[in-house]
Amino acid sequence: MTIRRSISNALASGGAFLWSAVLAFIVRAEFVRVLGVEWLGIDALFASIIVFVSLTELGIGSAVTFAFFKPLNEGDHAKIWGLMAVLSRFYRWIILGTLLLGGVACALLPYLSDVEIGKHEYSLFGLFVVAYSTSYVFAEYKVLALAMQKNYLESAARVLLVTVKAFLQLAALEYFESYGLFLASVMLANVLSNLFLRHLVRLKFGESLSANTKAPSKQDLVRVRRNIIGGVLHRFSSAVVTGTDNILISIFVGITTLGLYSSYSMLVQQLSGALGQLIYPLAGIIGGVNANQGGQEAYRLFKVIFLGFSYFVSVAALGIAFCIDDVIHVWLGDTFVLPKFVGILLAVNFFVIVLRRPAIISIDAFGFQWDIRHKAIVEAAVNAVASLVFIMIFDLGVIGVIAGTLVSNLATNVWWEPLVIYRGIFRVKLRYYFAFYVKAIITVFITATALMFLFSEAPIVTSIWQLLVKVATVWIVASVVFIAMNASAFGAMYTRYRCRL
Repeated sequence: MTIRRSISNALASGGAFLWSAVLAFIVRAEFVRVLGVEWLGIDALFASIIVFVSLTELGIGSAVTFAFFKPLNEGDHAKIWGLMAVLSRFYRWIILGTLLLGGVACALLPYLSDVEIGKHEYSLFGLFVVAYSTSYVFAEYKVLALAMQKNYLESAARVLLVTVKAFLQLAALEYFESYGLFLASVMLANVLSNLFLRHLVRLKFGESLSANTKAPSKQDLVRVRRNIIGGVLHRFSSAVVTGTDNILISIFVGITTLGLYSSYSMLVQQLSGALGQLIYPLAGIIGGVNANQGGQEAYRLFKVIFLGFSYFVSVAALGIAFCIDDVIHVWLGDTFVLPKFVGILLAVNFFVIVLRRPAIISIDAFGFQWDIRHKAIVEAAVNAVASLVFIMIFDLGVIGVIAGTLVSNLATNVWWEPLVIYRGIFRVKLRYYFAFYVKAIITVFITATALMFLFSEAPIVTSIWQLLVKVATVWIVASVVFIAMNASAFGAMYTRYRCRL
């Protein structure tokens, strides 16, 4: 039953994400047509700055979710609402901190771009900060929905958000050609969707809302706070890496190039987000298995999750490597296409970063964020140094920024995150993890070699139908190779878990 619920949650989340991706592509194309690539670069720069401004929020949701599992199972509604009260206070401080730090960040705008920053740009950035901060209004209800394994509630709210937002954004662009109204529509849609989710969650609890609120115990609060600190630092590294990349491109390469690169990064982020919707609902399952059946059973489930997820990551990475230039060409035009090696390096980066997700959801489910708190500092430092070396010494531009991110991930995340759960929960040597990891790399390499020969004489993609054929070809070849390489493992997985479906 639990697996069925997780599959339903994953499908709901995936459907909501697919809908949001379709709308995002439509809005992006209209944005470029109406406002141009320079404003696209400014929008990407604003988004990168807000990453640093909102660092205090990162990791709170996943760090607190585990604390809801026990009271939800026991039906202790008073404790649930006590935790919600604590979380609500956190988010109010986050909104205030975001607004204050956003005001401070305004002073940095002239130094982070090669375009002139005037009063108009300052006011737009202020509006951007306000619009972003509204995403935290009633955000505690999203955490509760995920802990309840009622992801479909969050998905319903997200569908409302992206639909209303896209409608308003397209109207702002088409009828007013206004970036300011474009941002105001984000603010309105955030508030409406969060109110909608709050309403849905409170309906699920009904009369239990009248229960007396029970403050969390001192021991629970200490663990929650430690995990929040660890979660913030854990997400800090990813935020700094992403934000630093765009800011470095803006400073050393130019705002126009950042606008071009932002379309590539948007496609990669959409794929990454789609895969995240598949795997995040499994965090509750692996956490429950560990609590009820122990670390060995959790390890067996982790191997199943890693195998299944590595298939989707491999197919997506190969799609990026062989198709992303074609997607940009068909979607936005030839002038938006960057050098071929950018797409290849993005694909490698994507594979390395996204294949971490099974380890990350396990860390969240086991409440182990505190144990990886030092990793964030090391990762951010390595990324900054490597990116600057590639840009300033080797003059590699955008490629140097992507290479710096790849180096930081290989130097830290690839081994540090799995080490924590393999040592702390599974009690298994890390070399077994790398056996799975290396096999996944070999499978992708074999598939990529086959696709290179297959596409060597293929005509240039000029239409959406040719693009769909190429994407389908990549998917079919990748699937055949992956299944052939892992046939015995898939058979054993099906035999073990079929009775639970």
